[in-house]
Amino acid sequence: MMHYVMTLLLFIIVFGIVVMSHEFGHFLIARMNGIHVVEFMIGMGPKIISWGKKDTIYSIRLLPIGGACMFEGEDGLNEREGDAKDSPSAFPNANVWARIATVVAGPFFNFILAMLVAVIMVPMIQVHDTVVRQVMDGSAAEEAGLQPGDKILKLNGERIYLFSELQIFKQMNKGSSVTVTYERDGKRYDTVMTPKFNEQAGAYEYGIVNTNVRISEVEEGSAAWQAGIQAGDVILKANGQKVYSFEELFNQAKSSENGEVTVIYERDGKECETLVKPTFKEETGNYYFGLKSGSTFLKVRGLQCVQYGWYEVRAGIRNTYKSLLMLIKGKLGSKDVAGPVGMAHMVGEIYEETKEDWLDVLVNMMNLTMLISVSLGIMNILPLPALDGGRLVFLIVEVFRGKPVPPEKEGMVHFVGLVFFMILMVVVMFNDIRNIVGM
Repeated sequence: MMHYVMTLLLFIIVFGIVVMSHEFGHFLIARMNGIHVVEFMIGMGPKIISWGKKDTIYSIRLLPIGGACMFEGEDGLNEREGDAKDSPSAFPNANVWARIATVVAGPFFNFILAMLVAVIMVPMIQVHDTVVRQVMDGSAAEEAGLQPGDKILKLNGERIYLFSELQIFKQMNKGSSVTVTYERDGKRYDTVMTPKFNEQAGAYEYGIVNTNVRISEVEEGSAAWQAGIQAGDVILKANGQKVYSFEELFNQAKSSENGEVTVIYERDGKECETLVKPTFKEETGNYYFGLKSGSTFLKVRGLQCVQYGWYEVRAGIRNTYKSLLMLIKGKLGSKDVAGPVGMAHMVGEIYEETKEDWLDVLVNMMNLTMLISVSLGIMNILPLPALDGGRLVFLIVEVFRGKPVPPEKEGMVHFVGLVFFMILMVVVMFNDIRNIVGM
């Protein structure tokens, strides 16, 4: 029961913040341009609570799936009662550039929110650069000539700054070859990398590892200390197997007799070998080496938060429009599309995986808020009826014509668009339910 309560609460908070940011953008710029905001609402459907101030009604509605900023005299077919046609504060009577600014402000404020969240979030997460720490044996990266220390700059000519961008690129392009531009010893090189399908993982892999098993600290008197391992050493192999993470090192102890592990490590450019006899801990059910890992991620501080916050937002923008293009081209299926129900389910899964640490919950919710805000901003600016982008098209036409499109015609177009999106919402909702229950 608690799981469902927390899922609903977190979803309402995340989605509510994103929607409120969007509508506040419309509200603020409208007020600055003297446009009368009749109602500022968060949510859809019946009102739960409302209050009035300065001729504007503020309301919270039952369904947490959207919101609206209603302006005096807007939508020709649904004009409000009274003398809106003659009112200087009515939306249609405002200067065309004021109306354009008001319409664009919603999506723009979504990007502002995403940037603010990202700047706050990046000091709290592990930010990984694009430096190759390890190359897996027999992998696509090895065949392409990549080496540890190389810094990946571009994928198919597109600049990347985060290792996560490489991973998402791989997921989107699956088995397709990619031209990699990388930097080595201050010089740039290009190579073509063709991913290999990993049967065990069920996915295509490049074989690039962004971390290594570098030791930051060795506990005095521990098994690793007795074996001569020191801070700064990098573990290369365990029982003859190349290891790419501490988890793989610990797994070698579990699978060997008495937990003993022959470790090959690198120190000052030389390979050394030693036998480690870790202690078995009954309380954890694991072998204890007495090692602490050295961080291979960036510690973002100060003005770097703005820089890497932008990189996170930039990656979100790129992934959103690429996903839209893939959807249009039919490269994405129904399982790759999610609406409000699917997003709520996603929130629940994230909460379930991270609920033991509230800091993890917070960071993951912030990341989700950033991504949803970027997606909402891009979706709303698309030139489709009933969306901000559709309204913007009519306003741009007005700029070139020198006079507005007849309100009844524009209103009809937006009405048709609204009906279409209502039907689409129902279809997406059923698709979300089908994906969740595994039908």
